[in-house]
Amino acid sequence: LIRSWLDPRVLSKIHILGKDYAPELLKQIPAHSLPAFLGGTCRCSHMPGGCVPSVPLGNFPDLPRKAYVNLHHRVQLSYSQPQHSFTYDVVPADADDPPTPMSSPLMGYASWLGIRRESPQGSAPTSPSARTRYVYVRFTADRGRGIVVEVLWQPSGSGSSDEGVLVYPEFLFDPQRAPVLLELEAPNRAGQLLFNWRVANFDEGQAPFPDAEEARIPIQLEYSIDTEESLVSEFNLSPIKRV
Repeated sequence: LIRSWLDPRVLSKIHILGKDYAPELLKQIPAHSLPAFLGGTCRCSHMPGGCVPSVPLGNFPDLPRKAYVNLHHRVQLSYSQPQHSFTYDVVPADADDPPTPMSSPLMGYASWLGIRRESPQGSAPTSPSARTRYVYVRFTADRGRGIVVEVLWQPSGSGSSDEGVLVYPEFLFDPQRAPVLLELEAPNRAGQLLFNWRVANFDEGQAPFPDAEEARIPIQLEYSIDTEESLVSEFNLSPIKRV
């Protein structure tokens, strides 16, 4: 009935697919850009909620605007000094006990850190009984062409075969446009996480190039790192649901 109302050119653009929709979608969308639940390989592991972050589904924290104001750390970057590194000591929590708060001059919330849906190479996957802890990194920038983030994991003890493992490869964000919320997951073992932040290079991203005068103005990066438990408690959120 509806077909008779539509222009033939419109009809030629409509394809109703059955259960075997993945091959057709993959003709139009690269596998790395198509969510895994639609037949692709993308899981958007760099963001909370994966490919479909949804407050109604409960897989994404519904943070208020005040959560991105007065963050714990402030550093100045520039095009002449574009990098900032931050090392955090990871303390494993006992699987049968609640996470123990750490005393740290830099952060007082996290009991451990790690990378979402990733395990350092050479280490066994974290079992459900280990009570995996998630942390959230909130960050903003007041200007610039974007901020690139990279995270490395270094276990405690010398001579470890997985020392200096890249657990979160460089990813370009645009915190100057909107605050960024990054979800991380931790291995239950002592070690350190090294966060590397840098200003985007001129060949990265789509933002316009700054002129000479603007390039001399410092870029202020602000960030906070909190465990999921502290974030939920501080902002009275519902627990995050995960598959």
